[in-house]
Amino acid sequence: MSITLIAEIFVYREWIFSDGLSIRNNNPGYQLSLLPNFAGAVMLVSSELESVAHFFWSVGVLFWLLLFISLFQSISKEAPRDAEGHRVDIWRFPSTAHPTLFLFIAAPAAAGTSWDAIAKGFDDTSIFFASIALFSTMFLTTNLRLLVQTPFTISWWTYTSTIGSLSIVYTR
Repeated sequence: MSITLIAEIFVYREWIFSDGLSIRNNNPGYQLSLLPNFAGAVMLVSSELESVAHFFWSVGVLFWLLLFISLFQSISKEAPRDAEGHRVDIWRFPSTAHPTLFLFIAAPAAAGTSWDAIAKGFDDTSIFFASIALFSTMFLTTNLRLLVQTPFTISWWTYTSTIGSLSIVYTR
């Protein structure tokens, strides 16, 4: 987990302080950097290192909140508009990357699962994160038409892995 922590500090430092990165560059794929925090928390609990598990879980949740807000803002607010004010392109990244929107499900589902391990039971915090993951699934389902029109690419792997994480949190 020390390698994860060092890599995480480096990545977040670059994300926050780098001149080359801006909110326009955001991509749902950035959420992948959060998942080791939640998976590591489960591993640390099984190694009886609960306080370290709390640390990694807390860092994961903190950066998930920041990333979720910035991603949502970049996707919803900065879309270009035509002369009549209608959105020209809803997403600020290529259509082949649309399946990565399913990563909005993975982080809260993983947070709920890891909190279940930390708290040794599916309590209100686990239910909170599982509910966010379920809402994200419902939201993406309402936009299924846009996703179905996306050509099949390697980015479709995100669908299976995030639905798997949602299944795990709800089978607890």
